[in-house]
Amino acid sequence: MKKYVLNEQIISKFRKYLVLQEKSDATTEKYCRDVEAFASFSGSSFISKDMALEYKNKLKNDGYAARSINSMIASINSLFVFLGCPELKLASYNLTVK
Repeated sequence: MKKYVLNEQIISKFRKYLVLQEKSDATTEKYCRDVEAFASFSGSSFISKDMALEYKNKLKNDGYAARSINSMIASINSLFVFLGCPELKLASYNLTVK
């Protein structure tokens, strides 16, 4: 598995990828904002499935609504596809799971 530490260079390339995928300006901005928040959470650590799950749990504990969490997960999952790491993708947040 490839290892990445999220930084400005990766996020800039991700932004270009979204533009080439013909995402709207609003979607591009939202995805990048969500990825920047995840990058802030991950700091200088390599991203991993465990870290992504911790972030998902943090969002829940911070009181975000399920719809908001799922929107952020979609952004992060798009990043994982861009990085060639689909094994890091997260499942949607399920309201029935405690």
